[in-house]
Amino acid sequence: FIRAALHSAAWPTVKTPQTNFAVSDTNTVTKGSLHDHATAGDFVLLHGFTTAATLGNNRVLKVETSSSSNVNFYGSGLTAVAADAAFTFVQGDKIADGSSLRTFSIERAHSDLANEFAVFRGMAVDSMAVGMSDGDFVSLNFSFTGADEMNPRPTAKASSGTPTAACKDPSFSSPDDIGALVENNLDIDLVSFDFTYNNGLYESRKANKLGAQAIGSGNSDISGSFTMLFEDSTQLDKYLADTSTSIAFWVANGKWSYVFEFPQCR
Repeated sequence: FIRAALHSAAWPTVKTPQTNFAVSDTNTVTKGSLHDHATAGDFVLLHGFTTAATLGNNRVLKVETSSSSNVNFYGSGLTAVAADAAFTFVQGDKIADGSSLRTFSIERAHSDLANEFAVFRGMAVDSMAVGMSDGDFVSLNFSFTGADEMNPRPTAKASSGTPTAACKDPSFSSPDDIGALVENNLDIDLVSFDFTYNNGLYESRKANKLGAQAIGSGNSDISGSFTMLFEDSTQLDKYLADTSTSIAFWVANGKWSYVFEFPQCR
């Protein structure tokens, strides 16, 4: 659904995770073969650190430079540690907003009505809303614009194709799984964050036909807000001057992580 919300092309193949590397200083990991698995400007996930001193190394970082021996990240905060086979370095797959409209058939079971099913056809993701706050779960909500609903029927799989089971990946919650807000490649302590990506979809109708006959795409709109802890007036000055900046927000739970990045915003 995230891919559908962004009208993106297919997810690319994830690069092979790398292990047995060292953390040489606060923003550098060392291993020659990492050079082919880290692209400047992309985010990577480090995990597998288990000692009390290195737990903070389990995090998402943005690659600044990559050489034949080192990968350097923006910011700091890593704890140096010798190489270990348990340490894992992953540059995940990524997608960006595009123009590929995807639709779905969504089936709903009425198990209290003699096991009847209804199917909603031509469902396109109109908006995606992400939110997090202190002491709560990260929320991810989608709204849809669709063509029609078929009458309930007493058999499952009323829609065409093979149904996709609900996702069972782990949830993300505060404070354990919440990363920093990354503003202009620097970490900022975050209290709350939310954004909505709206596609502006609309239905095309005909007077002599029931339901939407097509779904059109309008202009995409992204809006959001965040509450942060100010150490100085840097961010406030940018706001008052209407200065363009970049913002990213990440969550991680073990080997699972997501990064939402806005390369240019005000």
